[in-house]
Amino acid sequence: MRCLKPVLLMVVSISRSVVAYKLGQKARHLHVNPILADAANCVSEEIAIEMAKGVSLKFCSHWGLAITGYAVPVPALNVKSCFAYYAFVRNSDVVRSSRFDTRLRGQVRVQQYYVDNLLSTFIEHIK
Repeated sequence: MRCLKPVLLMVVSISRSVVAYKLGQKARHLHVNPILADAANCVSEEIAIEMAKGVSLKFCSHWGLAITGYAVPVPALNVKSCFAYYAFVRNSDVVRSSRFDTRLRGQVRVQQYYVDNLLSTFIEHIK
């Protein structure tokens, strides 16, 4: 199974970021296990954690943030509503990981919701 276009991924290293939609990009640039990613269509808490660790290492950053999920429903995969898993790592240790769910519709609106919530959750965490 390949990662489909509706899958949203964003990884952030404070001053730099990587956006990778395809499994190969995630494996190559963020060292995500391709077998695990393929089994989950690139959307799981474990994948988000691997991505956050990968971006932190790639940019030699103390912090790594990652999010991966669906910005639109995908009936073929039985994904009826939008959700995303996210993770924060600090010095390669997972400090938070969870899931956002939304009933919003429209890919751009959902992606904005994810980004807003990711950043506000991160800010709350570091306060």
